[in-house]
Amino acid sequence: KADKITPGYKDAKEKMKEAFENATVIAVINPIRDNSFFNRSGWGSSYYNYSNEYFQQKLIRDLSNTSYSNNYPAKFYGDWEIRRNQLMPDWEVNLTLRKMHVPYPNTNYRSYNISRYVEVSRDSLNQPVFKTVFATLNITYRNFTAKATMEVAVTDIATGNKIRYRTINETYEWYEEMGTYTGDSRALGPKDWEIINRRQFNDPKKEYILDQLYRKIYPAVLGEIRTAAYW
Repeated sequence: KADKITPGYKDAKEKMKEAFENATVIAVINPIRDNSFFNRSGWGSSYYNYSNEYFQQKLIRDLSNTSYSNNYPAKFYGDWEIRRNQLMPDWEVNLTLRKMHVPYPNTNYRSYNISRYVEVSRDSLNQPVFKTVFATLNITYRNFTAKATMEVAVTDIATGNKIRYRTINETYEWYEEMGTYTGDSRALGPKDWEIINRRQFNDPKKEYILDQLYRKIYPAVLGEIRTAAYW
């Protein structure tokens, strides 16, 4: 306040900066702990490990962004930075993956009837003649819902007290269909033809599903940590 009350007050900004830094909390963001058994489900790949590491590193980058970091007295580091710089953290942020369920797609069938009023000819006065035409669309569709649950815990290391805790649930839904028809093709619309012209299902890869779930979870995790650090 001295800088605002008395412009040019010697070293005011430096003293404000020093006071801020003395109150700064050092927080370590630990790697994601996987308690979901997902990485032992038969497809534990390097991509999975990369996603976990990327998630941790992105949190550190975003929390260190100057547009936010100047608003709260906390500095965030990865576990490797803490060891390398021999820092003594005040808080730890633990991320625990409690659930990661990616089911095999279900295959189901359905049919529905379509009708359309179309011009079929012209009469002797050159006026359009209409009739109702019919078709049946036989659809095969595949779908699944993947689910993930992550716990976020911000803990004071000295006391063991939870500063912030939340369980975050997210889902990723996928649906695709293809089909054939019987009857009059004139009854079909553009969306029907899109289904009919699809020749195969494009099931998403598990790496893609994992990425989508992490993308949906990430903003909530980031928000929880920012809330804990904003005094």
